[in-house]
Amino acid sequence: MMCSTESGLLDFLSEPAFILRADGQIVQANRSARRLLGADLDGANLADHLAAPANAMSRAGSLGGFLSRCSGSTSPVIGSLLLNTQRDGEVKMRAYGARLPDNGEGLRIALRCLPAGTAEFSVLARKVRELNKEILLRTR
Repeated sequence: MMCSTESGLLDFLSEPAFILRADGQIVQANRSARRLLGADLDGANLADHLAAPANAMSRAGSLGGFLSRCSGSTSPVIGSLLLNTQRDGEVKMRAYGARLPDNGEGLRIALRCLPAGTAEFSVLARKVRELNKEILLRTR
C-alpha cells in the first residue's frame, strides 16, 4: 500500500510521474500521467505504453535496462522514453528514475517524465554551443 505522503508528493508534481516495480508494473501514477496515458494505469505495465519498435521484446528490454540502472541508484538516472499517448500519439519524454527507500513492499522506482526538447533546454543547449564556438575562436 502506498503511503499517503508518497501519494501526495506524486500528485503534487505537474509532470507525469510514476511509482514502478522493477519489472515496469505501475504501482501508482499521478494525475498528469493518467491524462497522458489513460485513467486506469495502476497494475498495468509501462512497457505496454511505449511506442512499438520492431517487437515487444525490445520494448520491454529497453525499459528493463533503464529500470535496472535506476534500481541501483538513489540519485536520478536520466534516460528517454517514447510513449504512445492517448491524445498526441508518440511523445518523446526525458525520464528521471531512482530507487525509493525500502518500505517493506519490495523494490520500487520513482519515475518522473518531462517532454524532451522543451524550449528552455533547447535555448540553453543553443547558448552552450554558441559559447563553445566563441571559446574555440578565442583560443586559436
